[in-house]
Amino acid sequence: MKWLKPLILNYLIAKEELITVTKRSKEEILEAIEEMHLLRKKVMSGEKIPCPKCGEYLIFYGKNSGKHPGIFCPNNDFEILIEYGNKFFEK
Repeated sequence: MKWLKPLILNYLIAKEELITVTKRSKEEILEAIEEMHLLRKKVMSGEKIPCPKCGEYLIFYGKNSGKHPGIFCPNNDFEILIEYGNKFFEK
């Protein structure tokens, strides 16, 4: 699946929109991952964090919520999906 890696790096599919993404340096990618991690931790701890796109407060759904676990904007502008117990990564 080596062909998939360039597709992931160059394109992002979001809500029926194809958005071209410019190549980023390793440092920029790591910084973005760290920002998402901090945002996830804040929302999961109960802190009110506005959506980066629309400003509405983000919502956390845990694994026992009956919905897919993650951080979601009430207007569907933003999401961070959380996977628990992925068998692919378990040894």
